[in-house]
Amino acid sequence: MKFSEGKMTVEKAGELAGKGYMCSQCVFAHFAPELGVDEELALQLASSFGGGSFYGGTCGAVIGANLALSLEHGWSDDPSMEQIRNLEGKVKEFNSRFAERHGSILCREILGKSFADPEETAEIYAQNLMAKCPDVISSACDILEEILEEE
Repeated sequence: MKFSEGKMTVEKAGELAGKGYMCSQCVFAHFAPELGVDEELALQLASSFGGGSFYGGTCGAVIGANLALSLEHGWSDDPSMEQIRNLEGKVKEFNSRFAERHGSILCREILGKSFADPEETAEIYAQNLMAKCPDVISSACDILEEILEEE
């Protein structure tokens, strides 16, 4: 299954998450080909950000979207203040819209438990708290698509 084919629905996100893909991978790989990055490379690059970098930090879906924004608005040499402020504005806009929908951009706050704590990690799996993730992935893709289309 190609990540970039069609809309990232909750069902599609659930299928991908069920196969073991991280939220970060689902979001970043969905947009990567359109932004000039091979899907397989995108999956590798984003694989360490699941579960808030496996520590309950910034949600992987947010990181995946921010990586895509970096591809679209980032730089590789001598950035101007305009470029920096533009990317900063896009990232803040995404993060704000995401937090509005999900109450936070932090995985531990979205799930109510943190992967940083081994006991809470066990509870995340035992209580199937990651059942929230497909909706989070889908909405992150929707928000990112809106921001990219506004340009």
